[in-house]
Amino acid sequence: MVKSGVWNSTGEDISIVATGLSVGEYNYTAIFTDVGSNSISDSANVTVVDATNPTVSSPADLSYKQGATGNYINWTGSDLNPATYMVTIDSILTVSGLWNSSLEIITASVDGLGDGVHTASITLYDESSNSISDSVTVTVSDGIAPLITQPENVTYIERKVGNWFSWLTTDAHPSDYVVYRDNEVLKSGPLNDTSETITLFIDGLSVGLHNYTLLVSDSVGNTATNTVWVTVIEST
Repeated sequence: MVKSGVWNSTGEDISIVATGLSVGEYNYTAIFTDVGSNSISDSANVTVVDATNPTVSSPADLSYKQGATGNYINWTGSDLNPATYMVTIDSILTVSGLWNSSLEIITASVDGLGDGVHTASITLYDESSNSISDSVTVTVSDGIAPLITQPENVTYIERKVGNWFSWLTTDAHPSDYVVYRDNEVLKSGPLNDTSETITLFIDGLSVGLHNYTLLVSDSVGNTATNTVWVTVIEST
């Protein structure tokens, strides 16, 4: 019973305030009885719907170098009747599940992305299908050093000609190279392709041990080096 009292007069309005109800279906029934114990009843249905969207935090954008681990986003959602969530990266669904409680922290890993700019988004739904979304920009920079093949060391007899070796360099964002001979700059130049061969002709060296070192840099500052030893033997 919600309310009862004296029915004072014909035409009297009997009202009830149906506020503070949780989401759901309710039935109210009024029974009127006169002094002769005659009665009549009438019912009304009340439906309470949730028309309020959830709220969600807005984490800061983040950046990391390609290959780094431990990169994640924490979102905190709030709603009286939480239900589910889904997370996408670049519009591809990566994780989804139950949103168990208001103020629950939902964590999404963004490790393993390729270099470039990515968008990680979350959408939260409550039990009435109201929703809220948030997006975080994830910038991944090239953190992978260039690759250089290791040529074999070279030995030749002085004044012999036709001596050479090659390095093969590989990088997604090549920039330039420098070649050192015996710790002095021999040559340098740009790298125009993601895979490029640098060939050195090494005739005419003096008898002894010489070193050639290649330094390769990419456009974001990653570097790699490789050294080849050349032994020139005195002719007999």
